[in-house]
Amino acid sequence: MKNLQKIKINLMTNGVDIENKALKYLYKNFGEKFYNDDYITTTGLMIELGNNFYVTSRIKSKSSYKIILEQNNLILKHKRIRESIKIWEPWLCIAKNIDQKTHDLLKSNIAASHFDRVRISPINGCNNHCAFCSMNSIKYKKNRNLRLKYQKE
Repeated sequence: MKNLQKIKINLMTNGVDIENKALKYLYKNFGEKFYNDDYITTTGLMIELGNNFYVTSRIKSKSSYKIILEQNNLILKHKRIRESIKIWEPWLCIAKNIDQKTHDLLKSNIAASHFDRVRISPINGCNNHCAFCSMNSIKYKKNRNLRLKYQKE
């Protein structure tokens, strides 16, 4: 497994801590929009490691992975690892990936792309009974079109 892949798995598992100086920098440059709070599996900081290697990681105050600020550059630090990173704003991640031609492929009843992953839903519909919503007329049902194949690399 490559180094960036190991870092990604550790960030997804252990989260990342942000030093105060880096946190002030994020608030100054992004306001409160640098942290995605969307869905249990896609909540967190959207971090670009290296060149085009992405991870969504939760903020955890006692994580051994730290984001620090050095000369206006965000750095991911862990033991001997020092990796320059970029934080993406959640709305930019959606806008970057979706254009008119690919929108239907990226978001459907079966799957939705989200920064570094794809959410696959084996069910469709809604079981809530909100008075303001018409979605609940579509009851939960299994997605019949969902056929996944495992492919060895």
